[in-house]
Amino acid sequence: SCVLAPAAAAAHSAARPAAGPPAGAAARALSASAEPPAAGATPATPRRERAPQPRHRGGFVGFFDELLAPGGLARDLAGLLSGRDPDAVLILGMTAAGTAISKDAIDELAFRGLRRDALHDFSETMSTLGGRTVLYPALIGTFAAGRALGKGRVRRIAAHMTQALVITDLLVTPVKVAVGRRRPDGSNSRSFPSGHAAGSFALASVLQEELGIGAGIPAFAVATMMGIARVDQRRHYMTDVLAGAAFGLVAARMVNRRFGSRLLLLPAPVAGGGGLVLHMTF
Repeated sequence: SCVLAPAAAAAHSAARPAAGPPAGAAARALSASAEPPAAGATPATPRRERAPQPRHRGGFVGFFDELLAPGGLARDLAGLLSGRDPDAVLILGMTAAGTAISKDAIDELAFRGLRRDALHDFSETMSTLGGRTVLYPALIGTFAAGRALGKGRVRRIAAHMTQALVITDLLVTPVKVAVGRRRPDGSNSRSFPSGHAAGSFALASVLQEELGIGAGIPAFAVATMMGIARVDQRRHYMTDVLAGAAFGLVAARMVNRRFGSRLLLLPAPVAGGGGLVLHMTF
């Protein structure tokens, strides 16, 4: 029996779990971890993970894929042409109806109010700046610079403006051919709607969406002056400009979905003159 006692004691000792801290010490440690920080102490802020940045493909194909987003353009145009975009259909329908009803009164009023000799140089300059041979190279160059320098915002805005201009031309050009309205100066039959006005209002709309009302007001002012310049040059009737502005706003909506619950001023021809419609979508 004297030999077995130490072995039993050893086995009993091995079966017992390792001693931990006293229960009171564990409770105090838990309480300390749950206590709020002392007054005046700066609480620790959890570390925020950076959102992963989109990776863009390189090369020529990647450049133009990001610039034009052809898949998005195709879906936007398909949605408009299928009538699934009620706001766009409403805007174009209102503009077309108002133009058809009151075009003579609006056009005559505009021609009486503009003196070609007073605005000749201004109109020439505006028409040149609004031409596609100026706008497309400027936008593509801005996009390329933003991409090369890693300026994401510049790149995004230039891409959205380019896409809006492409959609504008895809909408306006077939209408010009189908309507065949002769220009006031008699140069050809591509007067309705105004491509210069459409492009200017599309770009202004994108700028307002991206940069806010501070950029939107001067951008829309320039777009309005563009339309006036085209009427002054007798390249368009005023109703061409109003319809072009509506096309441009629709094209911009295709890109940035700018309507939503926001307010928007739209050109609206009315009997005996022209005006603005305040548009809101709920």
